[in-house]
Amino acid sequence: MHAKGFNPLDRAALKLFRETAQTERIGIMLSV
Repeated sequence: MHAKGFNPLDRAALKLFRETAQTERIGIMLSV
């Protein structure tokens, strides 16, 4: 049975990516 899509590492990476993108967006807004 495959657990693809439920990999905790993938989910953690996705969460980190989202948080990084959000931080970047805030930084861009503040620097304008």
